[in-house]
Amino acid sequence: MSSHKFCLILFLFLDLNLFVEAHEPTEGYDTSFVYLLATNVDTNEEVNVCANYLQFRFQGIAPDAESANPVGLSFWRHLFNETRLCPEPSGSEKLLLYNGTAVPLLYRIKDDGTNCTRRFIQGGSAFNNATRYQLEQLKRYGADNAILLVEKGKHDHLFSNSFDSYVNASDVIQTFFLYTDVFQNEILGLVKGSDVSSLQLRFHRPNPYPIALSMTLMWLLAVGCVTGGGVWALIRCRCGFDL
Repeated sequence: MSSHKFCLILFLFLDLNLFVEAHEPTEGYDTSFVYLLATNVDTNEEVNVCANYLQFRFQGIAPDAESANPVGLSFWRHLFNETRLCPEPSGSEKLLLYNGTAVPLLYRIKDDGTNCTRRFIQGGSAFNNATRYQLEQLKRYGADNAILLVEKGKHDHLFSNSFDSYVNASDVIQTFFLYTDVFQNEILGLVKGSDVSSLQLRFHRPNPYPIALSMTLMWLLAVGCVTGGGVWALIRCRCGFDL
């Protein structure tokens, strides 16, 4: 085998090896989208909606609904459709637990004139502490997951991919972002009345492909250009054009 052919084959092999290694699946994802399958186990009605995942960068979840750990749905202070943090639990409400369930709360805390909400509204950095505090409370009361409800069209201080830089994602429970109208219309639309005990939630996301299709096409184009150039240079050399 000539040195030209050997060098060309070696280059292609190393290039392919580096490309595959760079695209091996990791524990996290490049983007935060996930799916939420909500099922009414009494009627077998279900909806599959899109959500966003706070810990997407370093912690994967189930690759499909079948293997996902099902959780129920609970409301704050065990009051139906209570999605506001304030007022906080008092009296016997402090004994309530939310084990094995996901609890929805509004991501944006609105001022209702009470001291409870005012501490998260007044001051330039007050809002920065709101999400962290909400997630700490849900963790304290034993919730498995947090569902933070956001309004369409509002950035709500979130960065791209629904990432909140003011929250240490590794210290809080698994947290998902969902549009308020999706939760109210599609998730709660599966039940009649205020009994949500029949609801079962499964968060999941398919595993990323080891090699993305777009990257494969780019790699093939690049390799094709290099290979074509190498072959053309070899032909010119053999024909004596470059001598």
